[in-house]
Amino acid sequence: MVREVLFHEIAGKYMPSSKAAYTKLFVNEEYIGVYVSLESIDKQFLEEHFGSKQQYLFKAGVDYKPEISASCKQNILARWNMKTMWTAIKAILEMISAAGWNELQELTRILNNEPDKIERVLDVDRTLWMLALNNVMVNLEQLYR
Repeated sequence: MVREVLFHEIAGKYMPSSKAAYTKLFVNEEYIGVYVSLESIDKQFLEEHFGSKQQYLFKAGVDYKPEISASCKQNILARWNMKTMWTAIKAILEMISAAGWNELQELTRILNNEPDKIERVLDVDRTLWMLALNNVMVNLEQLYR
């Protein structure tokens, strides 16, 4: 619990990050325990941190558990063709915004084929900060469960 709140506290100094705090939870006046309260990543968060609600937003995590085809899990480290890869990606990501798949595909294409143009579609500095923070904080969240 300390790591999660600390992670967001540090991240918030360098990039948009959810606010996090500890919460004592009571149900019908019965104390249940201490939990982490985490700000949702939603349109309000996008407006506050990016100045617009019209951002590309995808969700993957514990509360989104779609059916994933067996081939996606079995071939996760294998060399995929683009069709197989996008089938698996669409199975594990929920698109929250009205659009974004084409932009995500373009990011992937540039990463694979034109890495010298990556700054057009990715904030490299913020991405490196996030990767470094994930390593320092030993954030072991896995995309594939």
